[in-house]
This record gives sequence, structure tokens and C-alpha cells, in this order.
Amino acid sequence: NQSIEFDANELDLYAVAADPGGGVFFASSPQGRVYHLSGSGPPSVRFDPSDTYIWSLALGRNGALYVGTGNPARVYRLPAGGGAELLFESDATHVLALAVTQNGNVLAGTESPGQVVRINSDGRPCVLLDSSYEEIRALRPQPDGSILAVAVSADSALTGQSAASSSEPTPVATVSV
Repeated sequence: NQSIEFDANELDLYAVAADPGGGVFFASSPQGRVYHLSGSGPPSVRFDPSDTYIWSLALGRNGALYVGTGNPARVYRLPAGGGAELLFESDATHVLALAVTQNGNVLAGTESPGQVVRINSDGRPCVLLDSSYEEIRALRPQPDGSILAVAVSADSALTGQSAASSSEPTPVATVSV
């Protein structure tokens, strides 16, 4: 096993993804950038958009890297050979979570509103879940096509109440692709 260390000159690092070719991608915020770090030298800037935050990274087919940003909420596709293209732009504030399904669709979890959006390879979006929560923080597609989503509401965060201790019933959402 190889250890790679880097002291980032950034305020925060919010996302990391392993590069199938070796090394690691990581994303910084604010002044969001995607870096690539391998064992053979200093990190290189792989993507430097005008977006303020980069919240999420996900690896897709053919080594493409997907980047979820905030302010504005966008998803970019970075092909393995270089370059970048805007795949999707949302009216939401942030794309906090990304995942790629077995068939290559990209899933985006947004903030304000808390939605799960499926994005086809041509960039066509489809809202799979329009939740009452403010944020979708994590997404995990399952082999059977279902999707696990972590949703957060500012109300419970501010009061310290968990969904289990609330007098309201806990919503249960099932999403299939």
C-alpha cells in the first residue's frame, strides 16, 4: 500500500474519489477546485469552475468524473481524457450528493429543495423524489435498483430532535429506477 499526503492550501475539502488509474481526486470549497493527486509529484488542478462550492464527486463509466457544485447547483462531467462539460443545472441551491447507477445514470441529491434527481447521459433530468426535507446529503444506489438516500431538515437540526422522537410520523420513501 502506498501513502499519499498533501497539505492543501484550501479552507475545506468536501469530497474525495479514487482514480481508477491511480491516485485520488479531491474537491475544495470555497473557490471550488478539483485536484488530482498521485504518488508522482504535486497535485494538479483538474477542474476550476466559477462555482463557489464543490460538494460531491462520483466516478462513472469510462473513468468519467462527475462533480456536484453549489451556488449555483450544477453537475459537470469530466471525461477521463480531459475537458469538462456542464451536464445539468438545477434551480436548487447546491448539489450535495452524487452517485452513478449500474446503468450509468447520475443521481444528484440537492439542497433547497431536497430532491433526488436522475440525470440521463444526455443531461435530461427526472425528479425521482421531491422530499419535505431541505437536503439530500448522501445517495447509494442498490443492486436491485432502489436508492438509499440520507435526508436532513434544518428544523430537526436546530431543535436537536430526531425523527424518532418527533410527534409526527417518520416519512418513508421508496425510489426505484
